[in-house]
Amino acid sequence: MDSVEFDLPFGGIGKGNSEWMTYVIVVISVLLFIVRRKRNNTPLEDGLHVFNVILFLSVSVLELTYLSLMGSDAIWFCTPDKVGWLWTIIDFIIFGIIVYNQFMCFFNTLADVEYNSCGSFSKYWGIYSWIWGIIIGVISSFFLPVILPFVGIAFAVCQLVQIVLIFRGVLSKGGWGHAFLCLVVYLLGSLSTVLILVHFVVLLLIVVVGYFVLKVIGSASSLSSKGCCRSCGHYNNNYCLYHCIDIYDPDCKTCNYYK
Repeated sequence: MDSVEFDLPFGGIGKGNSEWMTYVIVVISVLLFIVRRKRNNTPLEDGLHVFNVILFLSVSVLELTYLSLMGSDAIWFCTPDKVGWLWTIIDFIIFGIIVYNQFMCFFNTLADVEYNSCGSFSKYWGIYSWIWGIIIGVISSFFLPVILPFVGIAFAVCQLVQIVLIFRGVLSKGGWGHAFLCLVVYLLGSLSTVLILVHFVVLLLIVVVGYFVLKVIGSASSLSSKGCCRSCGHYNNNYCLYHCIDIYDPDCKTCNYYK
């Protein structure tokens, strides 16, 4: 059965697959931002806390589902040949804002559930294992792929340690319900946040590389259009920067010093 085509304001390439989920993710991210602005650097409690947790878990599940369904096409909204250059730039900025907002909301929500559970637990094993796992994993995949299984095992062990720390720090004071809530927020939140962060970093690297390539091309084009002294290579604006003399015959592109 053929999929139904529909237009998207982010560029309009929808094929009836999972592009529509970007709408929901954006809307929930806006709501999370509004809640985040209301916290005033203090943990959320009562109804606002419950609302925030529901929003955060919802966007985490949506993102994981979206990424699994879209695969390599997950960042279609930042692909010029699909949405055009204008929407690529706009979507890239929106994507960066969403990633930053979720990064902040992850730590805030995790702190909220920890506070409301009346317990406490260290987060270093889990957070740092994500950071070092990604860095070592990427480096190993290029230079020493044979150790990748050991990197994966070490990462899994660190996550198990984090799970134990969560239960040990919450279970005695908050009970099983709060312990599982803290665990779910940590697991879903960290996984979804890291995955969308990785996708954004890939785009950011492409933008940075493209910027430097265009800058080099622009510099070379500018130098070529102005001409260059065949003798010393410092011709610029009818002046030899090397010998500090004027060039009286710029058409020959040779310093007057050498005539």
